[in-house]
Amino acid sequence: MPGLSTLLRLGRISNVPTVWTNVLAGSVIAGGAQAPNEIVLIVLEVQRRGMYLNDSFDRAIDARDRPGRPIDAGEIPAGSVLSIGFGLMGLCRALVYIGTGVAVTDGVSNTTIIPAVVLACHVAGLTYSY
Repeated sequence: MPGLSTLLRLGRISNVPTVWTNVLAGSVIAGGAQAPNEIVLIVLEVQRRGMYLNDSFDRAIDARDRPGRPIDAGEIPAGSVLSIGFGLMGLCRALVYIGTGVAVTDGVSNTTIIPAVVLACHVAGLTYSY
């Protein structure tokens, strides 16, 4: 089992501020109340899911450009990171709005789904162009 330090580095907690805006926007779009405790937990979970999958899919690039990342440093097997990432929810950025909407309103609406699809296309476009 990898150590807590390895798991935190995989989750890149330092990038959490980039997720705050998506979670808050999802909450506002869904029409829910901004419950600080729920928002914090959603942000941390979304960030962790996305970064695990990112490291799993980018391991060839990381081996060349960032050999100190946990997979390439031999701290955790790539298959384990992939399993953890998919187990936590693979489409994390696209589902931020939907997940946040459900968390704050107990339901899903078209006003939540449409921005989620737009966000998914945006992330897919950025990933494809990279």
